[in-house]
Amino acid sequence: MTDLSAARAAAHIYLDAVTAYDNDSGDDGANVAAMNVAFQRLADAGAIAVRVEARTGVRSVVDVTPLMAGVVVSMKWLVARATSHGRVSEEEVVADLRAFLDEALV
Repeated sequence: MTDLSAARAAAHIYLDAVTAYDNDSGDDGANVAAMNVAFQRLADAGAIAVRVEARTGVRSVVDVTPLMAGVVVSMKWLVARATSHGRVSEEEVVADLRAFLDEALV
């Protein structure tokens, strides 16, 4: 996967997490599960790479949970702000952003 295709995949995965994350549900378990699925999909898409040191065989462990949570919650807030005037729905904002990403990250 090229850098831009991994970036595009990552952006779409974050948008999936934004639509799955529910600030108001009070169900932290469901939100954590959504983040875990997103993290696995980011790794599968090549957007997160873990390297093994060939000489020692030591694998680096990178915890991106705080990064993911910060990005998803921020994106959720931005989508909510974009829809706050009632002219567009969350689905429309996300669809428009997906279309933009597909054009911008090629």
